[in-house]
Amino acid sequence: MGPFEWFKSVYSRSSFVYQLLGNNYYRKKYFAHIRTIIEEYYTAADLKAWILNLQTISTPHVNADPNKPHNMSKFVSNIDNPVNYLITYTIAGMTDVVNNRKPYLQSHAT
Repeated sequence: MGPFEWFKSVYSRSSFVYQLLGNNYYRKKYFAHIRTIIEEYYTAADLKAWILNLQTISTPHVNADPNKPHNMSKFVSNIDNPVNYLITYTIAGMTDVVNNRKPYLQSHAT
């Protein structure tokens, strides 16, 4: 299933989104906008700048949290690298998600 097929199961046939994506003209316009967003704004560099800003704001609060699930080095490294959470989970690095997800989204934004 493609990343944009969710609307068929979520929205009724009478909903605006269903009607919009069911119309060939508006579907093409919608996906043209999606492609523009993916190409121009969904980049690891842009995401990393945003994440670093959020990390600067959140670091003192995360550091002060006595119940944090992992140490601060994992918090910092998770921007670019996956980290193990507890024993059974791995949390993907945030920029890795963009780099791996972007080709998939591009292949379905038609």
